[in-house]
Amino acid sequence: MGVAGSTATTGCTAANTNTAPSDGLIADFASADAGIEIMGGTSTYSGDGAPTATITDGALHITENRAATTAPQYVGAVLYFNNCVDASAFTGVQFTISGSITGCTMQYSTNYSAADDATTDTKGSCTLGSGNCYSPQTTITTSITTTDTQVQVPWAKTGGAPSGPVDPKTLTGIQWQFTIQTGTCVADIMVKNVKFYQ
Repeated sequence: MGVAGSTATTGCTAANTNTAPSDGLIADFASADAGIEIMGGTSTYSGDGAPTATITDGALHITENRAATTAPQYVGAVLYFNNCVDASAFTGVQFTISGSITGCTMQYSTNYSAADDATTDTKGSCTLGSGNCYSPQTTITTSITTTDTQVQVPWAKTGGAPSGPVDPKTLTGIQWQFTIQTGTCVADIMVKNVKFYQ
């Protein structure tokens, strides 16, 4: 079933799936087209206010400054793909990260069709309902400093809803999330050189 008012097929099909570039590059944020090699773009999300995400100085610059509420807040930035991407020739996604973060934790997710809500994303095939579909998350435990640090996240990471490892044949995007539970989250993050690795 597709999104209301649309005749598009839900999920990834041969017609809407591209093969990942042979060099694995997703985005270097350096060229005139923002350096996003896989056609798509950036967006942000939150229930009542989102972080700021801009492309500058060869990086995706994500900032946040917000206080906790009575319930945990999940806010983040997404690098989405216009079509599904088959990156099964690779092992996972890597990127470099730098900056500062206090008062919250940071997670990374590789998004794929079976964990994307079919009612809001024509590439999604999850039928668990709004707010109940999400990809496995990896908490970034590497110390985030002003020095670039490489992070690698393999497809084998499990979790999410429905539970399972990432399906690299049906990728729809990648995202970075802040989880705010107590105090005030102050984050100033630079993400660079996002690519699939072997």
